Amino acid sequence: IKDWVTDITFIPVGYDMIDKEGECLGCFVHKGFYDSYISISDMIWDAVATLQSKYGSDTKVTITGVSLGGAMATHCAIDAAVNRGVNPSWIYTFGAP
Repeated sequence: IKDWVTDITFIPVGYDMIDKEGECLGCFVHKGFYDSYISISDMIWDAVATLQSKYGSDTKVTITGVSLGGAMATHCAIDAAVNRGVNPSWIYTFGAP
């Protein structure tokens, strides 16, 4: 049911993920999907940092998700490339909205 609530929270919100060089004026995203990604993003990037410190900063990163996770993976890929200095090797989404 929690995923259903996320899915129907479709109020468009301004997208603040893009940095000044890649500014996205007038862009909006699905509030539920964006908030869901933001709620776990620190855990994701802490895990990536841990793995990069163990295996090297050139370690390949693949981002994937299904359904709600696919929508979150899309936000994660943009965050990776624009704000985190990580260029994902692959991005796979399945059944994403």
